Amino acid sequence: MSVVLNESLHTSSTRGMVLMEDGRTRPEIWAIGRREPSKEALDRFIEIYLDILTENERKGKELAMKAEKDRESSDS
Repeated sequence: MSVVLNESLHTSSTRGMVLMEDGRTRPEIWAIGRREPSKEALDRFIEIYLDILTENERKGKELAMKAEKDRESSDS
């Protein structure tokens, strides 16, 4: 899933090879475009992050309830 809703707002990476002093080459990567995420991308990231937190909290409560039931049944 892409966080960026509008492709024109996305930063694309460009790769190239750079010749080093010892004759070897090394890859060089640099960004073209926006250096900061767009407002829409940040809003979407926050939305996804909050969904993840909510789901984790729900799962934690379910596990706690299951552990409590298991404890009660083993005490009987």
